[in-house]
Amino acid sequence: MLGIYSLYKIFNCPHCGLVQYVKEEVVPTTHSITADLEACGTAIHGVFGGFGGRYLLEELTRGAVGNMPTCEYTEIVVNVYRHFIRGELEPARELHKELMALQSINRFGLHAVKEVLRRRGIIQTNYTRIPSKSLDQFDSQEIEQNLQRAQKYLLPP
Repeated sequence: MLGIYSLYKIFNCPHCGLVQYVKEEVVPTTHSITADLEACGTAIHGVFGGFGGRYLLEELTRGAVGNMPTCEYTEIVVNVYRHFIRGELEPARELHKELMALQSINRFGLHAVKEVLRRRGIIQTNYTRIPSKSLDQFDSQEIEQNLQRAQKYLLPP
């Protein structure tokens, strides 16, 4: 990860003109986004957040241009973003709360994300290269309940 000084040097280097955006990974991303934008000024086109959209509303309020979340509930993240940029803050907050409830299973990391995608018919297996904690029957039930609750927001595969 780059520090603010390194980021500033990259965005103000005449030889680094193709670098225009940053995806912030330093927690808390909200503070890091503010620091990035203050340090780089107009040399940077934008900063993206991540972490599944967990801090999306706070990041956008601080000047982020978007988010690069995990992809199991992308449609919901997109709609939270759309509500926010249209100034529809209450619908954005309500939908964001729903997203956070759905992501509670992500405590298992990428394996849970891939299991959601598998159940949605988007991928065929939940295999991960990096070993992760196995999901048990209770986790499986939680994923199923989450998918049922989220169905009204999701596009077909």
